[in-house]
Amino acid sequence: MKHYCTNCGQELKEHQLNCPSCGHCFIIDIIRKDSDVDGVKQSELAVASTISAIQIEENTQWTKYHCGKYGLAGHGFAAEDANNLVDLLSGHNVEMPGRSNSKNGADRVVDGTTIQTKYCQNAHDSIAAAFDNETGLYRYGKQVKEGQVLKEQTIEVPKDQYDEAIKQMRKKIMEGKVPDHTDPDDAVKLVKRGSVTYRQSRNIAKAGNIDSLVFDVKSQTVSALSSFGISFVITSGLGLMKCHSSEDRKDVVQSALVQGLNNGTITMSSGVLNMQFIRTEIGRRLSAAVTSNSKTVVNNVRQTSVGKTIIDEIATTIAGRPVYGAAARNVVVKSLRTNIMGNIALTTIITIPDMYRCFLANSISKPQFIKNLVVNTTTIGMATLGTYIGSAFGKGWAIGGAVALGTTSAWAIKKIANHISKDDSEKMQQLISVALIQLSHDYMIQDENEFERTLNHVKHDAAITPKLLRAMYTIGEDDDNDELRVELAYEKLWWYFDVTARQRPTICVSDDKVNNIVFGDK
Repeated sequence: MKHYCTNCGQELKEHQLNCPSCGHCFIIDIIRKDSDVDGVKQSELAVASTISAIQIEENTQWTKYHCGKYGLAGHGFAAEDANNLVDLLSGHNVEMPGRSNSKNGADRVVDGTTIQTKYCQNAHDSIAAAFDNETGLYRYGKQVKEGQVLKEQTIEVPKDQYDEAIKQMRKKIMEGKVPDHTDPDDAVKLVKRGSVTYRQSRNIAKAGNIDSLVFDVKSQTVSALSSFGISFVITSGLGLMKCHSSEDRKDVVQSALVQGLNNGTITMSSGVLNMQFIRTEIGRRLSAAVTSNSKTVVNNVRQTSVGKTIIDEIATTIAGRPVYGAAARNVVVKSLRTNIMGNIALTTIITIPDMYRCFLANSISKPQFIKNLVVNTTTIGMATLGTYIGSAFGKGWAIGGAVALGTTSAWAIKKIANHISKDDSEKMQQLISVALIQLSHDYMIQDENEFERTLNHVKHDAAITPKLLRAMYTIGEDDDNDELRVELAYEKLWWYFDVTARQRPTICVSDDKVNNIVFGDK
C-alpha cells in the first residue's frame, strides 16, 4: 500500500518511516537533540587548533630543518630543539635567545647557563666549529657587547661524541686557544653532553622515522595536556551549572574527563601529523605558499593606521613582548602560517574516522560526511580568526576568542545545514522513538511515571549510543529499510521495559473469585 510523508507529501517506500526529502517521521517526531556523529565538541576543536599552533611555533624551528646546501644543515636546529625539549620536560628554566640569530650569541640559556649547540659529523669538527677560522681562538668566551659582559658559553655536542669532544677541547686549551683557561681539565666545564646523538639529530629533521616521531610526540605533550585541561574546565563548567544532584555532578565530571582525554588525543595526533607533514617536500612547498598568502593578507591589513595597531597588538601578544613595524608583521605571518598548517592537520585527523564510516563501514551517509566536514572545517577556520581577534585584546583573550567564535560558528553552520539535511543520528533517534512507542504498547506501560522510570534506566546504562545509531543506519542502508532499524532498536531496549513490567505489584486472586468472575454468583 502506498503511503506518503505527512509533511511534504513525497511518496515513501514500503519500509520507509523517515522521509528522505524533509527528514520528517510520519509516526513520531518527539526526540529533538543535536548530536555529532564523531563525538567531537566544536568548542574543544577550537582550543585544540589554537594550542597546537602556539606550541609548534614557540618550541620548534621547523622552518630551518631543511636548510644549507642540498638541505643538509638543518639537523643543527633540530638538535637545538631536541635538547631544549629535554630540558623543558626536566623542569629546567629555559630561554631561547638563539632564535634571534645574533653573531656568537647563545642558542639557549638553561638555569642561567649559556649554551651553544654544535652538531657536526665528528667530535673534531663539532669542537672546531666553536673556534674562529682566522684567529683560531675560542669564539664563545667572555665577551663585552653593548657595554654588557656576556657569560662564557658551554659547547653542547652530540651524545655519542662527548668523550672524544672532551679530548679535543683539552688539546685546544693546551694550545692556548681558549682565553682565561690553562688547565686542560677545564674541558669538562666547557663541553656539555647533548641529549641526542648526531644520527638522531639528522633523523629528527626528516619525516617518517622513529626519532622524529618520538620527538614530535614529546613536543606535543605540553599542548595535549593544556588542551585536556581547558577542555575539562569548559565541559565541566557548563555541565555543572545544570546539575541538580550529586549523581548528576558525578556524571558531568566523568563526561568532562572523557571529553578532555578525547580532545588531548586529537591535539596530540594533529600536532604530530602536522610536524611530520611540514618536513616533507610537499609540506615545505605548501608552507611556502601559505606564507606568501599570509604576507599578502597581513600587508593588506596594515594599509591603515588602525590595521597597523591591530597587527602590533596581536604580535605583542604572540611574542610576549612589545613588537612593532616589520618585526610585528613577521611574527603575525609566521603565526598565521603555523595556524593554517595546523588546521589542515587537525581537519585531516578528525575527518579520517568519518571517511572510514562513510566509505568502508557504510555506517553514515555521504550527506552526513559532507555535513560534518563543512561544520568542522568552518569551526576550525573561525576559531583561528577568533584567536587573532582575541589576541588584539591581550594574551588571555586568545583562547577565549577561539572558543567563542569557533563555538558560535559551529552552532550557526549546523543550524543552516540542518535545514538542508537532517543528521543521520537525528533520523535514527526518530526511529528509536517509534521503537519506544511499540515497547510501551507491548509491555502496557501504565502511566508517565512508569515510562520515565524506564527511560532513566536506559539513560543510566547508556543504552542509546552513537555505536547503536551507526548500527541502525548500517542495517537498513541497502534499501533504506526503516522497519529493520526499528527492530534493532526494539531488540536493544526491550529488556528495560521487561524489568519495569516485572516490578509491578503482583495481584493474587482466589479460585472462588475467578469462578465468580467467569461464571457469576450461583
